[in-house]
Parts: sequence; C-alpha cells; structure tokens
Amino acid sequence: MKKALFITMICMGLSSLLISTAQGYIHTFRPDPDISFFLPWRYYTWGIEWQVPEGEVITGATLSFHNIRHWNNRPNDLWVHLLDTADAGVEAGWDLPWWTGNHFADSDGIPLHHYQDLTRTPRDLEYFFDENELTVLSGYLIDNSFGLGFDPDSLYCNDEITLLVETDVFPIPIPPAAFLFPAGLAVLVAVKRKRRCN
Repeated sequence: MKKALFITMICMGLSSLLISTAQGYIHTFRPDPDISFFLPWRYYTWGIEWQVPEGEVITGATLSFHNIRHWNNRPNDLWVHLLDTADAGVEAGWDLPWWTGNHFADSDGIPLHHYQDLTRTPRDLEYFFDENELTVLSGYLIDNSFGLGFDPDSLYCNDEITLLVETDVFPIPIPPAAFLFPAGLAVLVAVKRKRRCN
C-alpha cells in the first residue's frame, strides 16, 4: 500500500509540474537601417512586421538606447510612442516647425516616454513596458505589425537602438480527470497486492 501511495504522489507531482512550467523566449529587434542620429526637424517611425509564435504570450518588452547623447547640454526633449501602424523599416518625415511639441500626440498610438534634458555624456537608457502597454502591444500585433515613433526636438546620437520582446509558452493545462488516472492506478496496485496476500 505504501508503494502505491508513493507512485500516486510521484504522478501527481509530475502532473503539477507540467501545468506550472513555462518556457521563456526573448525576441530581439533592431531598426534597419539604424537610427544613429535624431535630427530636430525630422520625426522617425520604425515599423516592425512580426507574428507572435503560436502558443507564445507576450510577458515583457524593453526599449534600449545604447550610448545616447545630446549634442550640447541645453534643455531638450525626445518623445517615444508605440504605434499601431507604421511602414516596415525606418522612415523619416519632416517635422516643421520642430519646436512645437510632440509630433505623435494625435497619432494612432500611445505615448511610452518623454525623455528630457539628456546631456553630452553618453548613457544607456532602458524603458520597460508596463502591463497596460504590453496589453496594447499584444492588441496591435493582431495584424502582425506595430511600430515605434521618435520625435526629437534637438540633435541626438546613439550607438544602437534595441527592442526586446519577452514571451512565455504555457503548456496546455491537464484536465482534472487526468489526476484520477494515477489514483486509479494506485488502487489497482493495492487490490492486486491484497489478492496476492489472500
């Protein structure tokens, strides 16, 4: 009987592991061509065509600027938006007069961040999407595309821009009836041992 109980506990433990385990992936995107310079009289869109792999769910996203710096130490602004639609690749449009504020304020997207007063000293910046922004991103990806918008009001340089999208694969939950199988197996083993003893 102890052996049967032990087998039952092992089976149920394995079943619960199957339900709770999730496999994580990181998908990396870089603009092509890269955006090494942000000019103040231009706005930039970076359109990404991507299909979330079947069975995966978006759990995180991080936008990174490597060694971004402003050309001087005067006050400055850089707006970043998540866009529902944007042409694939990098596009630049005229933003005149450039000092009038955020070009994407009335766009079909949502604001992500407003960077202010970056300096001439290079620095790495990371922006982590919150839960609401991840939900919006997942919604935009229904048609397998989304974009990012950048509106600088001054001259910026950077070495690289990267977007990391994290996903998890959750196994299909085991139906409750499956838990009865190990228990039934244990009962059969116990009955068989009892018959042997009689």
